[in-house]
Amino acid sequence: MKDRIKQLKIQACKWASENASSTEYENAADQKFAELIVRECLLVTKKQYNDTLPWGGVEDTIKEHFGVEDV
Repeated sequence: MKDRIKQLKIQACKWASENASSTEYENAADQKFAELIVRECLLVTKKQYNDTLPWGGVEDTIKEHFGVEDV
């Protein structure tokens, strides 16, 4: 597994330990991990679009598709 994925998993687990009850921890960590992956994909895609193409509404479409809200 790539180091970045491992870092995101650690970040998600830390977030869940600080924001979820012990009974909700696993689900919260999984949801946060998925959200962080989507956000990372958005960053990479946005960089590519900014370098070569207009960004347009792609970011909002991806967020809506995966149910990721702005922070």
